[in-house]
Amino acid sequence: MVPSRPRPSGNPFRFAGLNGEEKRTRTGPGGTFGSRLAGALLSAALVLTAGVVEARGIPDQFDIPSRKSELAKESLLLDVTRAGNNIVAVGIKGHILVSRDGGKTWEQGDVPVITNLNAVYFVSEQKGWAVGHDQVILHTRDGGSTWEMQHSNIKDDDPNTDVNEAWNSRSKTPLMDVYFANDAEGWAVGAYGMMLKTTNGGRSWKRVVMPNLDPNREEWDPVELEFHLNAITATPNGEIYIAGEAGTVYRSPDMGQSWEALITPYSGSFYGIVVTNKDVVIAFGLRGNMFSSKDKGQIWKRVDSQTDQTLLGAAYSTQDDTMLLVGTKGAVLYSGDGGQRFDIRTRKNRIDMVAATTTADGNIAIVGFGGVELLKATGGEL
Repeated sequence: MVPSRPRPSGNPFRFAGLNGEEKRTRTGPGGTFGSRLAGALLSAALVLTAGVVEARGIPDQFDIPSRKSELAKESLLLDVTRAGNNIVAVGIKGHILVSRDGGKTWEQGDVPVITNLNAVYFVSEQKGWAVGHDQVILHTRDGGSTWEMQHSNIKDDDPNTDVNEAWNSRSKTPLMDVYFANDAEGWAVGAYGMMLKTTNGGRSWKRVVMPNLDPNREEWDPVELEFHLNAITATPNGEIYIAGEAGTVYRSPDMGQSWEALITPYSGSFYGIVVTNKDVVIAFGLRGNMFSSKDKGQIWKRVDSQTDQTLLGAAYSTQDDTMLLVGTKGAVLYSGDGGQRFDIRTRKNRIDMVAATTTADGNIAIVGFGGVELLKATGGEL
């Protein structure tokens, strides 16, 4: 399965609107930037509420646990993943949902914060991590029933965080995606080139400095880097790929020990990246743009997605080399040949979908503005 993003006050950043166009906006200290497309659409009321809470001295979202609700599975959910035979989905207000019967029924986990959560990843049926706004990183040891905070806003007095003075003003940078190679080693990526790494299961995190995409600059300048890192994935042989804004793609050939910036023929946003059984790398994103590479990202070829809808999430089956992509306005793309060709269909409800994953019984679980739903492996309705 492929798990697949504020700046100091007054500085512009990019986000994608529902119509799939790049836009520019501004945000204050309480601003938010969500994962993939959906997080960017969260109401400005959330920003205003955050400012009122701070001004009145009311406990912030780190002191308020996520509330249980029967409607949680119908709320905005931003990522979904397999956890052994189970399915776990995360979304706004700290909602984390777990299904232990293939998506038929769902239970809501105990989460210590109401922060919006953008991504989730499990290394086993029991152990997983979720990331979101304000650099929140949560961990579970019981399959998603209960969660604990491992990391949040970077603070100067945090002894477990290796951080530069230049980055202190960006301590609320949201994290967009997370990947763990094993119980100990993991990475979280986010807005403005943010990457954090742990080697002890999340007990402490350190910043990873990424190479600059501009070959004319000898040094990497964190203050100038504006490109958000939206998705991270890895292959069984230890390669890691990261996709982001402005056609950004990074590759590590040695499980994160070193990184190279890959040159792509695309200058828009990538929201997801997949590596198939045949080592074909497929990056997809804004307005249906999709590119593939058969040589580890050295040469890229455009893939005809047959749509101009923004593609946000993918589910890839290693067993039969099939792939399902989901996006805005009900767009569903299916490939039975490892991403060489796609067939497209549009769901009648036209609901924006953000992420997808295979289930243990061969179906596809999707999440987005309609909460969580199930589809056939080919994208048809169940």
